[in-house]
Amino acid sequence: MNKTQLKSAVDTLNDALNDYSLPEYHDRIYNTVYYQLRTEIGWIKKRQYEQANKKFSWNDFKLAFETAFDKPESRTVPLEVLLEYAQAKLGKSLNDLLMDNKINWARRNKQSHDDLDNSY
Repeated sequence: MNKTQLKSAVDTLNDALNDYSLPEYHDRIYNTVYYQLRTEIGWIKKRQYEQANKKFSWNDFKLAFETAFDKPESRTVPLEVLLEYAQAKLGKSLNDLLMDNKINWARRNKQSHDDLDNSY
């Protein structure tokens, strides 16, 4: 099978799944990459600001990030560009960003669980 035939077969199978079909992988991970990139850049900039004895504002940073990268739901910056930026500026691949995201969510969930335990 050539690439066109493979894509057609995948599309046919996905269509046959009806309500259980999936969007393309890059569509499903776009938000994860966008927000992980924003988080990692934000933490780097926060440390740089603190070292320079300057006040860092997450809200101002988020606005600047959104100005540069637009809102994630608009997807004006292609996933490939986000990944190239992550590689060039952070030395991170898609797998690195996805792993970092899993670690962050695990930490947040643990903190949330710990907060619930401490409230009783």
